[in-house]
Amino acid sequence: YVANWPETRSMHWKTLLKARAIENQCFTVGVNRVGEDDNGLAYTGDTSLIDYYGSILHQCSKVESVFTTTLSKEAQTHFRSKLNFLPDRDTFHIVK
Repeated sequence: YVANWPETRSMHWKTLLKARAIENQCFTVGVNRVGEDDNGLAYTGDTSLIDYYGSILHQCSKVESVFTTTLSKEAQTHFRSKLNFLPDRDTFHIVK
C-alpha cells in the first residue's frame, strides 16, 4: 500500500497494515511518506513489511530508506494450509 498518513494517525496506519496482512494471510508492504508538507503536517513514514501472521519483519520511521528482503511463498502457503478459510467463502456473480 502507498499512503499519505500524517504522524497524528500513525497508530491507525500501522494497525490497519497488520490487519490487512492477517485478514488476507499474506505478506503486506506499506509505504508512507516522510517529512513535512507545505501545510505543516508531519509524516513519520512507518514504512512496514508484515508477514501473513501479522509479525513485523521490517519497519522504518522518520527517515527515508531502501531495503530488500526475500519472502517465502512456501512458508506463506504452509501457514495458509493450517488456517484454511478459503473453502468457506461464498460464491457470487455480479449481474449487469
